[in-house]
This record gives sequence, C-alpha cells and structure tokens, in this order.
Amino acid sequence: MFSFSRRLQSRTCCQWLVSFLSLSCGLFFLFNATLIESATLTNITSRQTIQNQLNALSNRSNLTAYETLALSDYKKAIQFYDELAGLEKQAELMQKRVMQAPKEARYVLDNLARIKREQQQSEQTKTEYQHLSLSQLESQLKNKLEILQNQQENLANINNNLVALQTQPERAMNIMLENARRLQDIRYQLNNDFSSNDDIRPALQVLLQVEQLYLQQQNKFQQHALQANTQLQDVLQKQRDYTATYLELIQSDIQYIQATINNKRLNYYEETAKEAQRSTINSQEVEEYPVIKHEKAINKALSERLISVTQNSNQLVQKGALLNKSELADRMAPSATPTPVIRS
Repeated sequence: MFSFSRRLQSRTCCQWLVSFLSLSCGLFFLFNATLIESATLTNITSRQTIQNQLNALSNRSNLTAYETLALSDYKKAIQFYDELAGLEKQAELMQKRVMQAPKEARYVLDNLARIKREQQQSEQTKTEYQHLSLSQLESQLKNKLEILQNQQENLANINNNLVALQTQPERAMNIMLENARRLQDIRYQLNNDFSSNDDIRPALQVLLQVEQLYLQQQNKFQQHALQANTQLQDVLQKQRDYTATYLELIQSDIQYIQATINNKRLNYYEETAKEAQRSTINSQEVEEYPVIKHEKAINKALSERLISVTQNSNQLVQKGALLNKSELADRMAPSATPTPVIRS
C-alpha cells in the first residue's frame, strides 16, 4: 500500500513537471516570437520607400538581370502590403462585430419574444382579416409574400455564415501551421544570408521582411478570429431561431389570407353564377367575363408564388435542422486534445 502511494506521488510529480516544462517552453516561444516581431516592425521598409524604388526601376530601360530580379521583389513586396491593408480592414470589421454582438443578441431575443406573443394572438389577427375586402386581402398577401421571400434570403445567409464559423477553427489552424513553416523558412534564409559571406540582394531582403510581417499579422488575425468565434456563433444561432420562428408566423398568415381570399372569391363566383342562371347566360359566357378572368389570373399567380416560397422555406428549415444536429453532435462528442495556438 505504501509502495503504491509512493508510485502515485511520483507519477503526479512527473505530470506536474511535464506541465511546467510545457508551459515554460510555450512562454519562451511566445516571448521569442514577440521579440522577433518587434524587431521586424522596427526595421521594416515602408511601403512608400518600396514604391519609390519600384518607380525608379520601372522608368528605366535595359535593366540588368540583377535589376530585373529587384523589380520583381519590389512588386511582390507591394502586393504583401496590399494584403496587409485588406487584413487590417477585416480585423476592424471583426472587432466591430464582436463589440456589437451583445447588443445584437439582446435585440434578437426581444424580437423573438415579440414574435412568440404574436403567435399566441394569431386568432385575433385572423378575425381582423375576415373584415378586410378582397382587394385589401390581396394587398396583404402580396406584402406577406415579399416579407417571406426576404426572410428566406436572410435565413439562407445566416445558415451559410454559421457553416463558415463552424469550419473556421480547422481552416485557421491550417493557415497558422502553414504560416509557421513559411516563417521558419524566411528566418532561416535571412539568418543564413546574414551569416554567410555572400551579400543578400537588398530587394530580396525587403521582400522577405514584408512577407514576414504579413504572416505574423495574419496569425494574429486568425487567433483573434478564433477567440471571437463562439460569441459570433451564439448571435447567429439566435438570429436563426428568430428568423425561423418569424417564417412560421408569416407562412401561417399567408395560408390563412389565401384561404380567406379563396372563400371570398368562391362566394363571389357563386353569386355571379346564380345571377347568370337567372339571366339565362351559359357557364362558358360566365367564364369569359373580364372580371372573372381577371380574378382567376390573380388567383393562379398568387398560388404559384405561394407554392414556390413554401418550398424554399421547407428547404431552409431542413438545412437549419441539419445544422442543429451538427451542433448537438459537436457538443456530445468527447473533447479532443487542444490544438496549440501558434504565435509568431
């Protein structure tokens, strides 16, 4: 028993030592990467300086082979600066979304509660529809169909954004791993050129440093994106729930309005038919009445549009259900070993 206790203590101490060493190595790697990045940011050649060099070479004719390589290096360096500018815009947009996320979540929850109250008051709304004229009902139906179509597009966009966020961790980790390999190659190339007797081409040195800066900033962006992923997913899931519930309410209204319109038109048609019988006009002539033909055309167009938007809604709801199943499976799956975050 005493021997078993000592073995257990020894194993615990080993595990603690491994964890301590791993943390120390991680902190050393982070500190080392920070020092490298700080040096890079200090010594980096500005975009304007590179552009001036590029303009000077571009205006010359009969470039030597060395100058042609330098021209290519400067062009690539400018491209990396362009990508850096785009990365900064993405970072600003993401930061704005993260800051607005709590407010958006509260707004969506309030709207969801409102929609559920409206669902409970649907009987009162149906009674109000009964008192509308046929033209008013047709106007209501047209508006509801437009709202339904817009909400279907919103739900499709939400589902696409959710899929993108759910697959983001894997894509971000692949990007950072690839960047880590490339950063190692760049550092090796720069250090090897500096330590050798051969002089590195100045334009190539500038290019490698700008690329290094871009990869470092891209890794930072991916890390921030991973940190914001859960919060942004939560907002999108709430928006999806609200939109799906709103679609159910709109579809219910559309079905009732359509049924009310059909009943009113049927009553109108029956009254017209009775009037025709009293005036000895045959049914074929009744069908050719301009009013009857116009009403039948409107009814057919609305019915076809209703069928189309209903099918779209069903497809979107099914897609949302699949996403829900995927999220549930992710939560129930055993937690994997955390992937180390690469910091360069």
